[in-house]
Amino acid sequence: MASTFFEIVCLSDKERVQSSVIAWIFSDECKAIYLQDKLTALENLIKPTSKWNNITSMESLVEWEHMDILILLKDNNGVLTDVVVIENKIKCDLHDNQLTRYSKQLKSQNILDKNGNPKTNEINPYYNATHHYGYLTLINHNSVTDGNNIVWTNFTYKKLYAELRNGLNNGDKSDPDYHIAESYLNALDNMVSVADVAIQNPCILFLDKSYPYNNAFHSEWDYIRKYKLRHVLQVNYFESIKQNVETDINNYLAKYNGQTCTVRVSYGMQSDNAEIALDFKDGDLITKYLDFAPNGQGDFCIAVQSGSFKIAAAKDYNDKNNASSNKGLLQNRGFMRTTGNKDSIFDLYAQKQNGTWRVNNPKSNSNRARMSISRPASNPDVWFEKSNVIAEFKSCIDSLYDMLQLYDRVKQKYNWH
Repeated sequence: MASTFFEIVCLSDKERVQSSVIAWIFSDECKAIYLQDKLTALENLIKPTSKWNNITSMESLVEWEHMDILILLKDNNGVLTDVVVIENKIKCDLHDNQLTRYSKQLKSQNILDKNGNPKTNEINPYYNATHHYGYLTLINHNSVTDGNNIVWTNFTYKKLYAELRNGLNNGDKSDPDYHIAESYLNALDNMVSVADVAIQNPCILFLDKSYPYNNAFHSEWDYIRKYKLRHVLQVNYFESIKQNVETDINNYLAKYNGQTCTVRVSYGMQSDNAEIALDFKDGDLITKYLDFAPNGQGDFCIAVQSGSFKIAAAKDYNDKNNASSNKGLLQNRGFMRTTGNKDSIFDLYAQKQNGTWRVNNPKSNSNRARMSISRPASNPDVWFEKSNVIAEFKSCIDSLYDMLQLYDRVKQKYNWH
């Protein structure tokens, strides 16, 4: 699969470069697509409540107040009537309530500082316009409602490609901008085609090129590694199976007094691989084993990342300021080693299992109140297939309950409280 200029520039870099090209296309500076075709494309992507019939000019900005793309629509008097903001997430996920911050910024009469407070001497030039919100992703997601009750309409790069291709088909082939836009759209076509194949054939995302399963996908495998798309595609693959996993697992948990869990997909920790996890944050498991009242509760988690399944116990994992006291709570309860000792329930259970599970002792300088055991997948070549993920999770659930039965038998001996 031959590389194009835009694949090298856009896909090897951050979203900002990709956003700059999109912003250029949706502006008067780009002559490749006529204004009305750009408006039609934007309407089909954003789905405004009414059509933009009186727009005669389009301008675009990138990184205005940290927003990826702003498209400014003006009428024949040069008056700004509408602003379209697009958050571009091709290689990473949303973070830090950013959509809420962005819609708050656009709705504020004054520019806001980093703490969300108005700057008295800086007026927001887009305050009086009608605002429209878009959320651009590689694979289809649900639209997102932010903390200000603003709906960010999700659309994919595949949809963006289709709309811009329709517009370009009506364009002037003699204009130099036409060939630039066409090259960019060819790069998008390659990207979305490879992504579609990978989601349908996840062996491309999780196995080395040498595995027999990947014999038919060498070009896709090379493309994904070259342009660093594996991580985001793993996330999207797990998202595609998430609901089935959650339904099946919660049905299975009915055998354990109706305990339930939620399924979470994330980019994972300290790895180039995504994670799918079962989170147990309430129910009998937490009430019986990780209730530290009046100091709150902990949680259990069963996760898989890069073919390794893990069972963990934690207390406010992201609270670094109180890590020491949270570690103490887990240690007193027997769910974390005390310094220099292999005296947790994880250690006892790993010994009982004769090497099936490996203990992951936190580093001495870790500021996380968490400990876990892990084991490799039973079928390393196909562990990521939905049925196998579900089967492995069920086996891990049984192991968790088996470990807690051991805990109940020995807790008095070890004075865990």
